Amino acid sequence: MLNLHLTDEAISQEASWDSSYQRGCTYHRQGRVDRLRFDAAQQRYYATVRGTRSYKVEVWGDTRMLHYQCNCPAYDGYSACKHIIAVLKAIQHREALSHPEGEEMASRHNPNLTPAEAALLAHYRPQAQAAAASAGFQEVQLAVTYCRRQSGVLSQTWLELSIGVSRLYVLKDLPAFLEHFCWGQPHPFGKNFTFTPGTMRFDSISAQLFTLIREAYQSERERRAWSGSFFSANDTLSSFHNKRGFSLDSAQQRQFWQWAQQHNVPIRLLLNDIEYDAAPVLAATPPLTTILDDIPGGVSVRLDAPDGSWELLTGNGSHLYCGGSIYAVPEDFRLSWTPLLEHFQGHKVRELRIPLEESEPLFSAMMPKLEAAGTVHVAATLQQRFRREPLEAKIYLDRYGSGLAARLECRYAGQLLEEGAPTRRDESGAIWLRDEAAESAVRQALSQAGFRESGLFWQLEHPDALFHFADEGLAALQQQAEVFGADDLRLKVRPMNASAGVRLSSTGLVELSLEHEGLDRKELWDILASYRQKKQYHRLKDGAFLKLEGAAEEMLAMVDSLGLNKQELAQENLTLPRYRALYLDLLARESQSLHVEREKSFRQLVRDIRRPEESERELPQQLNAQLREYQETGYRWLTALAQHQLGGILADDMGLGKTLQMLTFLQHAKEQGETRPSLVVAPTSLVYNWLEEASRFTPDLRVRVLAGQQSSRQEALQDMADTDLFITSYGVLRRDIENYQELNFYCAILDEAQHIKNPGTQAAQAAKDIPAQVRFALTGTPVENSLTELWSVFDFILPGYLRSHKFFQDHFETPIVKDQDQEALQNLSRHIRPFLLRRLKKEVLKELPPKVESKMSAEMTPRQSKVYAAWLAKARQEMQEELTAQGFEQSRIKILALLTRLRQLCCHPALFLDDYRGGSGKLDLLHELLQDALDGGHRVLLFSQFTGMLDLIRQHLAKEGIDCFYLDGATPAQERLRLVNAFNGGEKSVFLISLKAGGTGLNLTGADMVIHYDPWWNPAVEDQATDRAYRIGQKQSVQVYKLIAKNTIEEKIYALQERKKEMIDSVIQPGENFLGKLSEAELRELFL
Repeated sequence: MLNLHLTDEAISQEASWDSSYQRGCTYHRQGRVDRLRFDAAQQRYYATVRGTRSYKVEVWGDTRMLHYQCNCPAYDGYSACKHIIAVLKAIQHREALSHPEGEEMASRHNPNLTPAEAALLAHYRPQAQAAAASAGFQEVQLAVTYCRRQSGVLSQTWLELSIGVSRLYVLKDLPAFLEHFCWGQPHPFGKNFTFTPGTMRFDSISAQLFTLIREAYQSERERRAWSGSFFSANDTLSSFHNKRGFSLDSAQQRQFWQWAQQHNVPIRLLLNDIEYDAAPVLAATPPLTTILDDIPGGVSVRLDAPDGSWELLTGNGSHLYCGGSIYAVPEDFRLSWTPLLEHFQGHKVRELRIPLEESEPLFSAMMPKLEAAGTVHVAATLQQRFRREPLEAKIYLDRYGSGLAARLECRYAGQLLEEGAPTRRDESGAIWLRDEAAESAVRQALSQAGFRESGLFWQLEHPDALFHFADEGLAALQQQAEVFGADDLRLKVRPMNASAGVRLSSTGLVELSLEHEGLDRKELWDILASYRQKKQYHRLKDGAFLKLEGAAEEMLAMVDSLGLNKQELAQENLTLPRYRALYLDLLARESQSLHVEREKSFRQLVRDIRRPEESERELPQQLNAQLREYQETGYRWLTALAQHQLGGILADDMGLGKTLQMLTFLQHAKEQGETRPSLVVAPTSLVYNWLEEASRFTPDLRVRVLAGQQSSRQEALQDMADTDLFITSYGVLRRDIENYQELNFYCAILDEAQHIKNPGTQAAQAAKDIPAQVRFALTGTPVENSLTELWSVFDFILPGYLRSHKFFQDHFETPIVKDQDQEALQNLSRHIRPFLLRRLKKEVLKELPPKVESKMSAEMTPRQSKVYAAWLAKARQEMQEELTAQGFEQSRIKILALLTRLRQLCCHPALFLDDYRGGSGKLDLLHELLQDALDGGHRVLLFSQFTGMLDLIRQHLAKEGIDCFYLDGATPAQERLRLVNAFNGGEKSVFLISLKAGGTGLNLTGADMVIHYDPWWNPAVEDQATDRAYRIGQKQSVQVYKLIAKNTIEEKIYALQERKKEMIDSVIQPGENFLGKLSEAELRELFL
């Protein structure tokens, strides 16, 4: 073992700080070092230390150079954190105890133990065993006898053991031996042999069997301990109630025989008190023969074996003794022969006598199964008494209501043998034998075809079952029997051959033509109705089935998604809006069977938008900026959409330059001769940011801000000819929208388009009333709370594209959110994919360091837990009363208030309980986390939505002597800028920030750790706050911690977020975050 010769002085020199050394010593004394082990192959120590959470530590090296690592936040890669110090103290302790001078040396080397404590541990050090190990163990053999006793159908199985070196000694008290072995105590077998665990061990094969027995003994002891009863091997339910043996259950029998067969161990047998010599285990069919003889008036059945002896060794027939050998029998032999063997053995008979009139099942059913797996001999005279012919199965079909009826006849050489009828004889007196297996196969085929037996007939009633029978079941049935009547019943299945063509008309619309061979166009609407019911077929007027699969299914899916009515569907050529082109193209590309012919101009439109990076369109000459590659792609995508009078959503991650890409597009439009002005609508706080960006990057654009008095805004709007870009806010737009109706804008652009996420608001209605040729939306979070928000933004950029709000809810939102309908999810993704461009930082900014996110759970303090439980019970009652009185929709505000109270209790009850003095588990966790972070030289942004909580944290930090910056909604703009610059300049290491006040608009790349003290309903807001540190300019890896109070509403909110993230990621692009509107069931779940 590696010996590092650690001293207190050497360990303290490894510590990063004095406080780290002191805390590490404390952790060691508190027993927080778990599972310290030494890997001889790697020459390393491994351990786990329980701190804020469990951290993994490795230590290696020698007396000259010590190496270590820890995965905690405080470890900087150079000096030891408190967790490493704790492990070094544990290694020092182990080295001291292994010193031969015992108590004195242990005490001298480890001041954390008293001499008595060190001596106690040293006492148990296996000195004698270690000495014996160096001299070598004496190997001991374990011999086994397999015992089985059967009385009627009951049986008992056990093992008896013998132990020894050159001579074997019977083990007369197995429980006592196991107890001695577990405690390392000697067990005497007489004057000449004593088993000593410290100097003896079982040979490798014997050891495996002994492990099975020892583990069973230990498990039985533990079960007794769990039940609170005293363990006694004398209990009749115990596997060790017979002191001389170990009783085997079925699982242990299987393990025993696997061991014997694997190691080719001969096994002695004691069967019903008769001893058999040791025999090997053979994986083979035993040499047993079933003999059927002719006797007066009947049939004799008996078994023949070499030397006449055989015995079942297991309850399930897996092993059998026969003719001096033990057989592990094949599975087919076990299944077919075991019932017969059990009958003979259980009833202690060696012959069955079956009357001749009752013997037909013996030859029809039993004998074929025995013959298939073993040897059967039938006397020649007996064979002449029976007649065996192949089955001639005939099935007669007829109508039965709206379904079918089938009558089965089983004939042999033309002779009808009815099921259940008395034994039939032929003209010579021979008994007819039925082919039970063949008849069973026919009945199975009828059942699989959908028929159900009813008396003398089989019935098939459900229309779906009738289609499946006509499609596949009839052919399968005809392989088993001769079927009559199918042609008369018109059980025909027709394929639907379909194709489509799509082109751009001279007016710029999309023309779609559908071809469906051999079908009346007027019947297509009814066929579509069957498809919408998710049927696999449509019943035509002539009674035939039209199979809705392949090209037919794909064509119907295309038609259904376009929302055409009955009259439109009957037309030869369908006219569609241009924005349907990309959806049709995507369906055509995904189609496996439907051929869609796409005309050249149609393909060009699709290529322009699908592959903007392949466009050769030059950047504007008057652009004063160097675009990144992904920004050039975004500019070309916007230009391609606008060229075809289509809108889109630029949904790039925050900080990727959406404003610059849009300004580049507007400059291009001007240089291409566009004279109409465009309109940007932005949040008030960003209006002048647009003006500044435009003057910086596109100084050639003539920009005017619509602000100030209404008269001045109206005056500015009169100057349309001399303006390229107007900028206004959502609030001003809402008031001025009537003044826009006579205007004609080239492009309308919504910045932070989530401002129109609620389609019923005045802001959303005003935005959708802007008269413009093309429309674009900019947002880093296209979906924050529900899919309706996505519909609302699309209703602005492409009105009518996602149909009405109700249609969207019925066909997309409800199936996706409530039913997790993957088909609806994929279909929505097809619709939005061409018109939504989203790139993530991790994909396009390869220079950004990694971001590591962790969830940390905090146990509430006992007092906090009691307060929380009381308020939770009160909240449940108030919620139920509110729902009963007001209903779900009218109770949302009240329920939200209740939830907020519970979330405040998770943070700290003192937020609203003035006299509370019970502490906060989450604040304790934060203390540990901050201490580790600051010890490791990290700089921290700490967000909370509750300014009261930030104030409590600030007071706590002041007591600990930790200075910090603080920012909330009341901090003036000039002061915000000063605080940000000071922090980024290296002043102070902790910045407390209100989530709403500081979640956007700040650049704090001076931090490398972000802590979210409490979870916000919308995780996208948390991501925006995290992006204060994780953005362009960040040089270090960023660690993000989310603190969650264990067993509280916070855990349920977090789980709800995680469930719904996956869904919205599939709709938008990887990287989106989502917390859906809570349904009543989800709200109730939060209060559980």
